[in-house]
Amino acid sequence: MTPSSKSGSKAKPASKTATTKATELAHFSFDPSTATVARLTPHMKVFKCKILGNPKPQQRSFASTKQTAKVHLWNPSKNFCDSFSAAVTQALQAANESLFDTESVNPVKVTVRFFFPRPKTHFKWDHVHKSMRLHADAPTFAAKKPDLDNCIKLLLDALQGVCFKNDFLVCHMDSSKLWDHTHTVWTHGENRKGCTLISVSEVNESVQEEACTCLSCSSKKG
Repeated sequence: MTPSSKSGSKAKPASKTATTKATELAHFSFDPSTATVARLTPHMKVFKCKILGNPKPQQRSFASTKQTAKVHLWNPSKNFCDSFSAAVTQALQAANESLFDTESVNPVKVTVRFFFPRPKTHFKWDHVHKSMRLHADAPTFAAKKPDLDNCIKLLLDALQGVCFKNDFLVCHMDSSKLWDHTHTVWTHGENRKGCTLISVSEVNESVQEEACTCLSCSSKKG
């Protein structure tokens, strides 16, 4: 009896594992049709972009001895993190390849909006338009799994080495978890995707701008 035919073997085919990895690595993409804004001043660098793909959380790592005799930590979200990082890198290149110096230790502000596709229950039949239209009182906030803090963790991990050196430099976070506000008509069988809108700002606190309303300039104005 060969090792692969032993009773109770649950090993997955290598092809399936490779297919799953490829799918996860392709999960996120940069939308080139949306405006990618980069602004550079002596005081602040600002980068904005839209990343397509249903937001994913950073899952808890676990110990594994798979394929090695040594115990190591396995990160089940690594492929999604790498996918998001690659998409942001593409967006940065479209805006300005040298926008951020990843060796800088300046403080960083991150604003993020996680948008999830709406479920069918948010829609009702419209007899005039003969289609499923969004309820007038459909919720705005996506009060559901995954947790907001776990989505933020994956985002910040993905931006390390791309927009900043380390996520401990992020000193100001503005985040929310929302339902897709652009999806107003339900289409049966539609391949709906969520998206993530991000804005990353690197602040040079040694320089002030009179008209700037950031926390750094506001505090120094007294």
